[in-house]
Parts: sequence; C-alpha cells; structure tokens
Amino acid sequence: MTDRIVGTLFILVGGAAVFLAVSWEVPFAGDPVGPRVFPAVAGSVFVLCGAAIGFAPREGARWPSLRCLLLLVAAVLWLVAYAAMLRPLGFLPTTAAVLAGGALLFGARLIEAAAYGILGSVALWALIDRGLDIPLPRGVIG
Repeated sequence: MTDRIVGTLFILVGGAAVFLAVSWEVPFAGDPVGPRVFPAVAGSVFVLCGAAIGFAPREGARWPSLRCLLLLVAAVLWLVAYAAMLRPLGFLPTTAAVLAGGALLFGARLIEAAAYGILGSVALWALIDRGLDIPLPRGVIG
C-alpha cells in the first residue's frame, strides 16, 4: 500500500510541476527553449515514475506500519522545509541538510549521512550550476 501512496504523491507533485512550468510566463529568456523545459521534463518523469510505482500489480498489499507512515510524513515535511529554505539559505547548505536528513531517515549513521549530504550537494551544484549553467540560489554563502 505504501507504493500506491508514494506513486500517487509522485503523480500529484509531477503534475503540479508540469502545470506550473507550462503556465510560467517569462518576460525575457536568453535560452531559445526558455526556463520551462527542465521543470516540465522533471515533472513528466515524476508522473511516469509515480504511475509505474503506484499501479504495478502487488500481491497481498497492506497498509504500512505506523513507524513507516511517520517516516513518510517526516520525509514530506523535510522536503517542504527544503523548498521554504532554499532561497534564504542557498542551495549548498540546504541541499546538504536535506540529503543528510534523508539519509538519517533511511537509517544511515550520522557520519555517513553528513558525508552523503556534503558530497551530494557539491556534486549536484557542480552538475546544475556549472555543467548546465543554471544559476542556483547562493543564500548565506553569497
């Protein structure tokens, strides 16, 4: 049953991302395709993955334990906090905290979670900011 819940959430979030990307009005874009493409593609991938996860046939599906449901709620709240703090704190510290927190939710030790958060955020920053040349919020690191 957890797969169906997560799949449905993926479909809803992906659909919202596609809707917002398509309706985004940008007065000036230096790129010929504009800034809508990345969120629209990412949202479409979310919808497809959600459908694959949520609607795959399952034998003996049952509700997850209370602990598992609480972990799912904590993960969603953690991502909402990420979205709220991304601009004021900046990409690197916020992403490092979210990746480390997610690793802790999945049972990693503190040192592993910290290493994963730091290395993961730097790798994502390098890929997005330097590789794709998409500016990310700098926040407190200016």
